[in-house]
Amino acid sequence: MVIALVAVAATDGRGNLVANSNWGARTIAVGAPGQNIPTVTPNGTGTRVSGSSPAAALVSAAAANALTRDPNLTASSLRQTIIETADRTRGLRGKTISGGQLDPSL
Repeated sequence: MVIALVAVAATDGRGNLVANSNWGARTIAVGAPGQNIPTVTPNGTGTRVSGSSPAAALVSAAAANALTRDPNLTASSLRQTIIETADRTRGLRGKTISGGQLDPSL
């Protein structure tokens, strides 16, 4: 089994890093929305969360959709697609490998 790591930074509504987000021009693949993301708690109440965990969930969902469209994608090619299709933003330039935020339609 081949594994391709896709580390994710959390961004705000303008594509800038959230204050507590991970970042790294050589280690973090892409940014994704990660501030005030609506979710449901285990007891069923609604809340909002922030950070790289909800951002990573959005990248995982986009990756799953891409694999549904093309099940022959390798882990490495899927990672590269996520990086290459990112929407470049000033706030992520030099902060992530892609220099941008996830394109959810990848």
